[in-house]
Amino acid sequence: QIIINGDDQKLLSILKEGQNTTQFKLEDKARKPEFETTETVNISPFGEKITASQIQMTDNSETRFVINKDNVNFLVTTLLPGDYNIYNILASLCVALPKFDHLAIESVATFKPVFGRGEVIQVGKANLHLFLVKNPVGFDEVLHFIHQTNTDKPVNICFIINDAIADGKDMSWLWDIKLEDFRAKQKIEKVLTSGERGLDMLLRLEYGGYNVKITNNISKIESLIEEISTQNANFYVLSTYTALLYTRKEIEKYTDLSSITATGN
Repeated sequence: QIIINGDDQKLLSILKEGQNTTQFKLEDKARKPEFETTETVNISPFGEKITASQIQMTDNSETRFVINKDNVNFLVTTLLPGDYNIYNILASLCVALPKFDHLAIESVATFKPVFGRGEVIQVGKANLHLFLVKNPVGFDEVLHFIHQTNTDKPVNICFIINDAIADGKDMSWLWDIKLEDFRAKQKIEKVLTSGERGLDMLLRLEYGGYNVKITNNISKIESLIEEISTQNANFYVLSTYTALLYTRKEIEKYTDLSSITATGN
């Protein structure tokens, strides 16, 4: 059986007629990520489909949507933030629903974000919202979520960028992020950068029209965490992989965290 994102035309191009296929997708009028290609694949409908519709966010940061499978509707509630996580949930439900039915839906409702997938951690006076970013599309999706939940209020954002092997040595992808679009629609209270390539990120922000100075970069992650811990505010922290590992290590000086291995990450 092939379980595949039915909204990604590049993926659909590998399919052949007659294969045992389950597609997961969002309803046509929903906002969808910009996939690598917009070329339409001319393949006639086949296989099963699981579709998400009626997507809405609640005041307590939950996301609710209705999925349809075999003409049966299920109401799904999740704490996982962002439209992009709906795809992750749909993919998992393609596997879990046939075996566990409503228990799978209940499990989604109780699953809490972990390791940079939108986890919220109180550090001193501040609340840190941690997001792992690895490429321009994922980065833009996190920025969209931040704006989606803060349309009428300014936000504080920290970008922590490393270039270790696990992050990728080539940081040119930072220039593919749609930071200009985000700045045009989102009020920003404070923006900070850190990490081994914090200055590269600061330069990208400057070219993106952000009001930043050299003092907006705090090169040591531990110094960044120490500074924001004194502020009674929400901070969105967007971080590459190794920088996030180090950030969580510093956060553990302020509060207890579940070990990464314990949560399967």
